[in-house]
Amino acid sequence: MEQLKEFLLKYKRQSVAGVIFISILLGMGLMKKVTQLLPYYIKQNKWDASLPVWFDPYGVAGVGFLIALIMIFLINWTFKILMRDLEKGE
Repeated sequence: MEQLKEFLLKYKRQSVAGVIFISILLGMGLMKKVTQLLPYYIKQNKWDASLPVWFDPYGVAGVGFLIALIMIFLINWTFKILMRDLEKGE
């Protein structure tokens, strides 16, 4: 039982680290795409408030950060339920 709890705690830490790493990679990829598209949109005079938020570099970072926070919350919630069930003996 204790070994299972230790394994779950170790797996939880690795999951949170993995989510942060993947969200950083996704954010970097989106930022690269945004910086490639920005000159095109500015040249075409299409740069106005009607563009979606992910064309703004700060918007990309904010969306990536929110996604990472939601995923970390879900991981913590899932492991909290698992640990509670383990302590009950189910």
